[in-house]
Amino acid sequence: MAKRLLSRVGGFVHDINTVAALSDIPNNIRLLSDRSLYILQNLSTEDITFLSRYGEILTGDWYLPVLAGTPEASEVNDAIDLVRRDLNSMGVEELLECICENLQEIAATAAEEAERQAAEGTTSDVPPSDGEISVGPGEKFETQEEYYNAKCNVANGIFDTVLGSVDWLDSNVTAVLIGAFGAVTSALIFGLVLSGPVGWGIILAEATIGALSAIIINEVLNFDDISDALGEQHTEIVTALYNAGNALQARENFIIELDNAATSTTAIEQDLVSLMLTNSVLNELFDVGETVVSYESPDPVVCGAVVQKWSFVASGESWTFRDDSDSPYSAAGVWNASEEAWRMTIVGPGTGTGPRAEGRIFLTGLALAVDIGNSVQFDHSATEDSVQSGRNIKVVYSDASEQYFVAPSTSGPGTVVMSIDRSETIEEIEIGIGRNWSHAFNTYRDINEVRVV
Repeated sequence: MAKRLLSRVGGFVHDINTVAALSDIPNNIRLLSDRSLYILQNLSTEDITFLSRYGEILTGDWYLPVLAGTPEASEVNDAIDLVRRDLNSMGVEELLECICENLQEIAATAAEEAERQAAEGTTSDVPPSDGEISVGPGEKFETQEEYYNAKCNVANGIFDTVLGSVDWLDSNVTAVLIGAFGAVTSALIFGLVLSGPVGWGIILAEATIGALSAIIINEVLNFDDISDALGEQHTEIVTALYNAGNALQARENFIIELDNAATSTTAIEQDLVSLMLTNSVLNELFDVGETVVSYESPDPVVCGAVVQKWSFVASGESWTFRDDSDSPYSAAGVWNASEEAWRMTIVGPGTGTGPRAEGRIFLTGLALAVDIGNSVQFDHSATEDSVQSGRNIKVVYSDASEQYFVAPSTSGPGTVVMSIDRSETIEEIEIGIGRNWSHAFNTYRDINEVRVV
């Protein structure tokens, strides 16, 4: 077989090895104009039959053309038949039948994948974060400002990841369903990872990838509507994530804000978004990973607009102390000028774990309009005796309704965040520090700042 110069052919040469290796299953969809189809059908009549247009591509500018009577010529004839079938014979009925066959195979593969994950123990998401963070010398973030800057980056990153994932699905869902990327589960893992700002967001969603696949296969979804709704609520969603006090609140706030968009989304479409918001993803708000600590969104929302703040720098700023302890336990609270904080001292005689020592500062007469996505927060010091104590926030609204949040007990410094769950006006805020403990204790904890964000 004499080799020939590619440059002398005057047209394209099909690599016979590639032709022989490619699948003959009709799993690609193209929408062709009548004009394009007419020209391609004419080409399939004669032009594609020339053996000289097929060959083994060599290095340099050479190739070995296919000769009649060889096994390679048989591969060419098979390819010619496929092209003519696809361009001339495959009507809508055959196409639909092909799609249905692919969907059945995809559904079976998705079920197998779900069973595999269950057997390997990968179907369970990690527990949701309770929102507890440690800030100070020797910690990942030495100041509250550093942590909240990072948390804002994560909030923007989560939004960008979800929006990117929805837009990727909008562009590729047909290809996913007919198996162009392989099984649906594999396609989702492949595509959604690429959609995240740095690939961290959905790669951890393997636990729910089977559920995502089932929704995409079985439900009618309008990804354009989801994308539009996300865009309309961009600022509100990022702010709601930023102000969430724990992972469960973050997910709930995200979906509430999505539902508030002018563009309606169905319950199934909101379920799809909720599945993307795994605990692994939302926990990043409270334990910021190295990959997103400095993430810069292409369209960032600035977080942390403070509605009102009390820093106790020069006084107790009209806050009042109240002892809510169970006798014989007790509490005392005074403004501490040297620490520029409210010092909450709690005392227990060690008579059992039933009674509780609890001190509370409160401020009434407020008129702060808030909405879902706002939060009430307070910063506090470590406990003086390094033993855990409880922390809580209570808000009374102008309609006399109340919202109460109890944070996990801790001994270190930190911040407690309670996400606002309604559109209302705050009339009163209460901040509590308390302890139930069978041993005798006399300790204090400082409340450094209270703010509505």
